[in-house]
Amino acid sequence: TYATKIRNYIDKNYDTDIKISDIAKIYGFHPNYLCYLFKKEFEISPKKYLTNLRIQASMNDLLNTDEKLDIIANRNGFSSGNYFCKVFRKSVGMSPNEYRRNRR
Repeated sequence: TYATKIRNYIDKNYDTDIKISDIAKIYGFHPNYLCYLFKKEFEISPKKYLTNLRIQASMNDLLNTDEKLDIIANRNGFSSGNYFCKVFRKSVGMSPNEYRRNRR
C-alpha cells in the first residue's frame, strides 16, 4: 500500500531533514491526504511516527556514546540541538542529559 511505502521511506530517511510535505510531493499526494492514508493504516500520524523514530535513535545514541547533543540531534534528523531538546523533553519527560545520567 502507499502507507507502507511511505513508512518505509520514513524508516530509511528519518535521519535526514525530511518533512511530511516533502514526502507528499514525492508520492504525489496532498500532505493532508498522505496523513489520512498513513493514520488509517497505522493509527499514528506520519509526523508522530517520524518523531518517535528520531527519539528512539537518539535515546540509543545517548546511552551508547558520549557525543554532544548537537551531534546526536543532527545525526537523527533534528534541525538543531535546541529543537531536539524541546522535542525530547516533551516525548520522554526529561531532558536528554537527564536521560543519559539516569539510564547509565
